[in-house]
Amino acid sequence: MVAVDNSYYRFTLQQLTALKNEVAKGLPILLMLHIPLHTDSLYQEMLTKHHQECAYLIGTPAKLQLSYPAIRREQQKTTPATEEFIRYVRQEKQIRAILTGHLHFDYNYIGAFSPTATQYVAGANFHSSAIEFELI
Repeated sequence: MVAVDNSYYRFTLQQLTALKNEVAKGLPILLMLHIPLHTDSLYQEMLTKHHQECAYLIGTPAKLQLSYPAIRREQQKTTPATEEFIRYVRQEKQIRAILTGHLHFDYNYIGAFSPTATQYVAGANFHSSAIEFELI
């Protein structure tokens, strides 16, 4: 398990280097993040099903953020280091799952992030939502 703090909607190059160092150990990785990574399906779910003013995801393309309030566009703007981190996670076969939360709803989301990694978004614990994992 590898945890990376993305609670400010950004990754740094230092975090990418640290992740690459963990990958170099050759073991399967469960990546733990606070904020979910953008996928088209999760973006659509946030805006249409949950009627949010923005998706509250990291890595949402700028063109999809045009309808966001200005303060949310600035908050969630994707930096070059963040783009590089996400590209790496998407192509790295040793990353098998991405475990996240952040969205504050009473539901759990499970969806493909890459050909080898599934993203799990646990619902808000204050709503008694959770996802249980059994590692084999």
